[in-house]
Amino acid sequence: FISVFSQWTSPVDIWPYSMAYFQPNAAHSLVSDTLGNVHIAWYDASRDAYGCIKKTRFDGTDWIYTSSIFDDSSGGTGYYALSWMPTLSVEPDGKCLLVWEDYRTGSFELYGKYFDNTIWSSQITVTNTFESYTWFPKLYFADERHNLVFIDDSSGYFNVYFTYFDTMFQTKVDITDTNQNCISPDLFVYPDGEKSVLFTTEFNGSQALYNVRNSGAGWSDFIKVAELSSNIYYPNIISDGADEYAIFTSELSGVSDLFISQFSKTSWSGYTILSDTRSNIYNPAGVMQNGKVRIVYVSDENQYGNLYSILYNPSTKEIEEKTLLASHEHGYITLPQIVLDSRGDIHVVYIVNDDTPISPTQTNDIWWVRLPHTKIFSTSKEKPYIASMTYKGYIISFNDEESYNVTVMDKAGRKIFEKNDVVRQLIITNKELKRNDIYFMLIENKNSKYGEKIVWLR
Repeated sequence: FISVFSQWTSPVDIWPYSMAYFQPNAAHSLVSDTLGNVHIAWYDASRDAYGCIKKTRFDGTDWIYTSSIFDDSSGGTGYYALSWMPTLSVEPDGKCLLVWEDYRTGSFELYGKYFDNTIWSSQITVTNTFESYTWFPKLYFADERHNLVFIDDSSGYFNVYFTYFDTMFQTKVDITDTNQNCISPDLFVYPDGEKSVLFTTEFNGSQALYNVRNSGAGWSDFIKVAELSSNIYYPNIISDGADEYAIFTSELSGVSDLFISQFSKTSWSGYTILSDTRSNIYNPAGVMQNGKVRIVYVSDENQYGNLYSILYNPSTKEIEEKTLLASHEHGYITLPQIVLDSRGDIHVVYIVNDDTPISPTQTNDIWWVRLPHTKIFSTSKEKPYIASMTYKGYIISFNDEESYNVTVMDKAGRKIFEKNDVVRQLIITNKELKRNDIYFMLIENKNSKYGEKIVWLR
């Protein structure tokens, strides 16, 4: 193969019009569909007491401003009409759900709207306890539903709750159910429906990191990810649907360092430090691509902060590249978000808080950088994919953008799994191969045909 490697684009100011904000951690506000589109949601503080949720979309060529959702402020004015902290999930065909916080009742509740690719729905009430604070919603679309976690203190302590939206929001479930505060949740849902939620709670005087999971038989007990002598911040789950990692920061060395841990079957590995302990790391976020972990973060190496990208190889436990993506002369870099689109491009958006704004209501712009996918041209009969066994199953990552048909047969030649028009990646999970055995896989398109033997041991 001949690889033509791509480079990050220069930063582009895609929203210079207002005071834009994302959630402070793991916002799930930058997401992609399978049509090559990338979607962003944020809240706009240029109006009185915020009150405006905005959304835009990148169609592969241009950013297209699509929606401005003004929350109903009839229940109050000023702070009591505040709407903020949106989270966004998108279906493969571009239909999407927005959920945000609102303070009109005197306590924070969650509301939402659903977009069916034509119009936005009327406002949906997600929570209505009215005597508690409901904060930091995080959406994730998988298993044919919009999955949601948030924290709520109606029990007297902040606990993490889970629900999902198909045609309506279902019953909310307290998945931590403890008498101490659980905060900073993040959510990932596997294609087979298994749910994984990170959160922090106090242990020996510091905020430690834990995980709860649900594979269909109910929510697990707390699983330890990391218990350090210093607080843990900014927990994020990074997964490609096969392997799963947690990244977070902690001031274990006296500065805010970046850490990573990997989940394997029932437990988390020990943590690995990824930073050099010479500057503070903030707001990490990441994606996986071809078995490696791409992380972006803000470093306080200068007054306004630098935006970096690193590529971590879990197999060698090495950082293969480190790239300075952005540094702004008169603006503080905050809240980077990252997503991998269906073309294989990586997109990063972030907020720049300008200390020399042209207007008091135009201090926070949204900036964007992109890493186009590496183009690979075949010059031999080598296989155009990498196939490997992972925690969740057998993953096939293709090196090109062609479409393949994948068939799995048992030893008797019976077809037990088939998937056509596969592009970029396929994960074969326990749902497809339910029994420990030896299987045979055929991968083919109009130009070529390849065979693999799978030794399936769960």
